Amino acid sequence: MSPALAGFIAAASIIANGFFVAAEFALLASRRSRIEQLALERRGGAAAA
Repeated sequence: MSPALAGFIAAASIIANGFFVAAEFALLASRRSRIEQLALERRGGAAAA
């Protein structure tokens, strides 16, 4: 594997990890009652949360 490809894969992995950490923080910071209310209103993604 070339060093450039290895660097690209490492950078892409770090960026993807940052995205998932941000999503986790968003879920932990959101109020459970608000998520339940949005799920009852059939808002997209609220039921999955």
